[in-house]
Amino acid sequence: MTDHCLPRAESRRLPQVFSAVRWAASNWLKRRRLSRLEELDDRTLNDIGIERGEIVSALMLPLSLDPVHALNQRSRHRGVRGQRHR
Repeated sequence: MTDHCLPRAESRRLPQVFSAVRWAASNWLKRRRLSRLEELDDRTLNDIGIERGEIVSALMLPLSLDPVHALNQRSRHRGVRGQRHR
């Protein structure tokens, strides 16, 4: 009886494993694209509203986290803070 339970439990976890691998691969590809922003000069980055340090921080996040989402959150937070001081 227990011989049949183990394959069932493993087969239920299999979609979760594939989902995690797909998520990590997606975040890795986003990091590759995001790293291209580091090649831009500071003036261009400023024009699009991103600081170089924000890019570096996003690239250092674990693969389980979306670097583009984190970069957007930091940029928005910085923008809101900047508006308060005007």
